[in-house]
Amino acid sequence: KVLSLCSTLVVLLVPPSLPSVRAKRTKRLFPIRNESSNDNNTTTPVNRTYDDYLFLPQYDPNLEERYDEVETSKKAFKNVIREWTVKRKTYYLNYGPEMVEGGRAKIMAEEVTEAGYFQGNPHLRLIAGRSGAFRTKTIEDYTALYENLDDCCLPIPYAHDIDDESFGEERLTIKGHHRLTKVREGNYGTLEAVKENISNSKVSTICGKNVTNIDVLVSNNRLYKEDISFSSEYNDEENPQKYAPSVIGYFCVTDDDKFMPLAIHILDNDLVYNPFDEESDWLLAKSALNAAVLNTQEMDHFVYSHLILEPIRVAFLQSISESHPIYHLMEHHMRGMFSNTLGGLVLLLGNKTPFDLVFGWGAPGALRFLEKELPNAPMVTLGERLTQQGLWDIPNFKFRDDCLVMWDAFDTFFTDYLGLYYIEPTDILFDHEVQNWAAEACIYQFDFPCAFDTADQLKEIMVNMVFRATIKHHSWNSDVTWHISAYPFSLPSLNHPLPTSKGTNIDFMDYVIPNKLRSFGVGLFAEFYRPMNDPYMTLLDSYRNVNLGQLSGPIVEKHLLNMQQIDANIDDREQGNKKPYLFLKPSRLPHYVWI
Repeated sequence: KVLSLCSTLVVLLVPPSLPSVRAKRTKRLFPIRNESSNDNNTTTPVNRTYDDYLFLPQYDPNLEERYDEVETSKKAFKNVIREWTVKRKTYYLNYGPEMVEGGRAKIMAEEVTEAGYFQGNPHLRLIAGRSGAFRTKTIEDYTALYENLDDCCLPIPYAHDIDDESFGEERLTIKGHHRLTKVREGNYGTLEAVKENISNSKVSTICGKNVTNIDVLVSNNRLYKEDISFSSEYNDEENPQKYAPSVIGYFCVTDDDKFMPLAIHILDNDLVYNPFDEESDWLLAKSALNAAVLNTQEMDHFVYSHLILEPIRVAFLQSISESHPIYHLMEHHMRGMFSNTLGGLVLLLGNKTPFDLVFGWGAPGALRFLEKELPNAPMVTLGERLTQQGLWDIPNFKFRDDCLVMWDAFDTFFTDYLGLYYIEPTDILFDHEVQNWAAEACIYQFDFPCAFDTADQLKEIMVNMVFRATIKHHSWNSDVTWHISAYPFSLPSLNHPLPTSKGTNIDFMDYVIPNKLRSFGVGLFAEFYRPMNDPYMTLLDSYRNVNLGQLSGPIVEKHLLNMQQIDANIDDREQGNKKPYLFLKPSRLPHYVWI
């Protein structure tokens, strides 16, 4: 069924080109290096070892055939603006691939076909059946529902725990970290409203005895906010009974290094909630923040690990020969990207899909978010993002720490690998294939370099792309997806109007996704809890199934040993943890955008 949908709609996803929204640049073609020349721009390579079939273009003995290959590839693909129409409105998204003719055009067709035979959760029908038929009259019944699913198919989702410590810890592991920022000068949010609604003594009780007021938290780098103050802007206008409110959550680092919720400001009713409110009020506030997070996180994942990479990959396929050392390495990690985006649009962002029915934004709101977010979405490095958001000081930030370890591992591996081929500083300058890639890619991504001045700059882009397609992607979309949502307090929409004041009677059965849609509300998240049956699928072993040339053997083995050590270190850290954070273990990470 997926194959049929994908095959039918692939043309819709890649329509004829619209006028470019960016100024056109002239594509530069860098000269082929002439090793016999003695001018000041070239040097004779010394002690250069050549691979059997991988060469920088300036050293390739079959240069004419290589030129023909790249010229054919240019004709196979082109970047066009992607249109997607839902409920009578057309949205303009990213630049993406249009198949033109021959050669590498078959890559997209093969990926679409492969996606059609992809194995999802094998228990999905059983899960949908059990969750749809289970009788729930009170919020306590949902615990029994998850225990029932635990017996057959799925673990109890982490988000089912709604106590304050679990709620705060989730921001450092499974959700919310992309929008988390340190509260500092110029970035206070609605902090004045928070100060008016929680006393200094209560702040001290939550955050530590030496914290006399909120200003002390700010000055000591211990106050953070999860700012989703824009969420209600994207709610589904045709279905206002479900929504994800605009919310800002405030969290503090406690004296014993816990990350605890301090206050939640729901902007839709302009009420500030804190842990000392009545239990039902505080639970509603946490439910509101969770709803906003789930909508934002799903679409942030789509922007920053899918759509932002697609036009760059098209430019790569237009410019880089299969004889280039980086071709097989990068395509190993970019595999599946074209069909994955196609599947996301067809199966998520269509009319009456499960996403459309149960998420507050629905398909129209999500598409409006993508339209607005994409043009200015930066391709910053992990370190740059952590600095911009002020996230270096948080203790026990497992998502950050695991990402940094993985980034460093790939940085080392790619540095060693590129060092086999870019021996002299001028090698990168005379590699016209990567230079043409840069010149083409920067047309579509504003902060992509338009030329590579050093091999280190090329390495930084490669690490960034692979990190987004593998580590970052699966921190959002993988079996972690099952754990971020749970009835009744962590759902992708609220389904009853917010109270206008605190202290009113709240029945949470009014706020949950209606029973008639429960199989969608559970099944959609369960679909991402999938088996990995390919023994070479994960980062722990995947390089054993790709030919990176005879020179790379020792470097690859060194990298795989590093992956094994990282895997073991995470296991050791999580020993005895009731909710272990294992999602970024190399043995749990597919080497491409698998889901």
